[in-house]
Amino acid sequence: MLRRALPVGLAAAALALVPAGASAAPASAGDAANASTSISYYAHGSVTLPDGRSADVSLGEFRAVDGWTGSLNLYLSPPPCTGWPCMPTMESGYAELDADDVTFDRNLNRAAVEDVPVTLSSWSWGGGSTQREVTVDVVLTGTGRVDRDTYRGPCGEGSPGCKGVRVDAARDADVVLTIDGEDSTGTGRITRGFGVDIGAPTNGGGEG
Repeated sequence: MLRRALPVGLAAAALALVPAGASAAPASAGDAANASTSISYYAHGSVTLPDGRSADVSLGEFRAVDGWTGSLNLYLSPPPCTGWPCMPTMESGYAELDADDVTFDRNLNRAAVEDVPVTLSSWSWGGGSTQREVTVDVVLTGTGRVDRDTYRGPCGEGSPGCKGVRVDAARDADVVLTIDGEDSTGTGRITRGFGVDIGAPTNGGGEG
């Protein structure tokens, strides 16, 4: 499991990726007091199930105020219609994850969860719904180059005087989705986002 008590190291790595020609002026003491960082991981993939249906799965992990938290989302498309009237049935499920439940490699080599219980809820256009319990494993393995993108400008929330740096990285991946012991394969993408926001001084930004 990747340990992540590393905001300072990540900040250094993120700022190292900013183009050399885009240097920023040093932050004031007031700005530094209002600095905040954010980091998140996300992975998604699409596979074809043994019965011919398609499935979309995603994993997420982000640092919240009280520590790391994660999630798993799963959507199963309806089977092809074989008669009329056609009332396709879709299934979807969601699971909240602790930091120890999900693994993201910082270099985007791998993202995975194992033995996650998920309640799949189904509904159809004809009305009615059912639920079933499944056990889900997901493994995404990075295959392509890591693409990086850096943005410098106003903070995401648009606060006056707030400056932000965003460093995003993404990599194509192979996906193996296992539902109740049945493997399905496909393709997807693993991403990592890191941000630093430096706010306006606490005195409102003006002197004397």
